[in-house]
Amino acid sequence: MGLICSGSFRAAEPAIEFDPRPEWGIPPEAHDQPMVKVEPGTTLAELFGNAIEKVQVRYVDAKVWPEADHQKVKAYLASILASEHSECYSFQIWSQGVGVPEMECLIEFNQDYQKQLAAEKKRYRTGRLLVWKTEACFRDGTGRWWFVNNFHNYHRSHPQGQRNLSKGP
Repeated sequence: MGLICSGSFRAAEPAIEFDPRPEWGIPPEAHDQPMVKVEPGTTLAELFGNAIEKVQVRYVDAKVWPEADHQKVKAYLASILASEHSECYSFQIWSQGVGVPEMECLIEFNQDYQKQLAAEKKRYRTGRLLVWKTEACFRDGTGRWWFVNNFHNYHRSHPQGQRNLSKGP
């Protein structure tokens, strides 16, 4: 005879944690994409400057960027997106590993860019920007990741940069 258990069985509650940090390192899908040819020295500003409508800051490292200093964060992000000295590649160009980025942002593209993608029969995705010190990754509206050499902009505009290492004014 079978035993009949009375009483309710309740599954244990799962652990619920809050972690404001983005994940560690380069997103896996960024490594799994085919390379495309890009002219040497091509910048984010040249690729997407007029297409970016809004940048939503999701995370900043409070050790580097105190919460009360939103103006400096905004100025630095604007300098990354407009830099004439950054270089974009369709593959990871640096050899060192990167950990948790010091900034993570979501990028909204304007209607013209979204219409262009629709005309090309490409699905639109929200962009994403991950910034470490002299490295950055940018996901465009198609989902393609761009690897950005941000060395000169970091040393020109970042609070911890060494101005003597940047080229230009």
